[in-house]
Amino acid sequence: MRRSRAERGFSIALGLFALVLATYLFLSSPFFQLEIVYITGNTRYSEADILTMAGLQLKQNLFDINLNDVVKRLEADPRIAQARVRRTLPSGLTVMVEDCIAVAVLAGRNGLWLIDADGRIIEEVVGPHGHVLITLPQENPAPVPGEYISSPAGRAALAVVTAMPLELTIEVSDVVVHSPDHLQLTTRTGIPVELGAWRDLNEKLRVLRSLLDQLRCKEAHPSLIDVSVPTSPIVR
Repeated sequence: MRRSRAERGFSIALGLFALVLATYLFLSSPFFQLEIVYITGNTRYSEADILTMAGLQLKQNLFDINLNDVVKRLEADPRIAQARVRRTLPSGLTVMVEDCIAVAVLAGRNGLWLIDADGRIIEEVVGPHGHVLITLPQENPAPVPGEYISSPAGRAALAVVTAMPLELTIEVSDVVVHSPDHLQLTTRTGIPVELGAWRDLNEKLRVLRSLLDQLRCKEAHPSLIDVSVPTSPIVR
């Protein structure tokens, strides 16, 4: 006896419901509980720290974990530049963390602060740091980890540091910004350098590097280098 179209439709719907229910029960089963977290790229935190920061707990169901939320929690930490998270079935998560890399140290009102190439304040640093030291006008607000340098003076200083080739970052100890149109450097041997305005930075830094190479060959130690007009540098 042939079944009616309504009966066939009901049977199909019932079968689909049973399939969806079976799939849900399977994905919710202990088979997919979080048992292990694989962490790569992290150099600052323990596995327990990462779990806490990410809001993860072992024995959670993998499919109850919102991966985007985990990424947002991790990237809220100013020491973490980027995070990626993926499920590693049947019972794991892989967390890939990229640490923020400091390019300079900012002199704050009450201490020194590491900053990355985007101007993000990473953390306070105590003791020797090996980075170029940036000093800004005193009216700038106190640094806050996770925030970004936004003042024109701060952006000008960061532009100088990020434009430096590696050889210059090794030779330059300080960047002092009186205003975006008045920047000064100091070499690690104590030679003051006038940069002038932040414009034409690449050319000014190229000329400075060439001059420092020449002075090193001559074993000279001038009292001033002025590359504010890079086509007519002054050494005296």
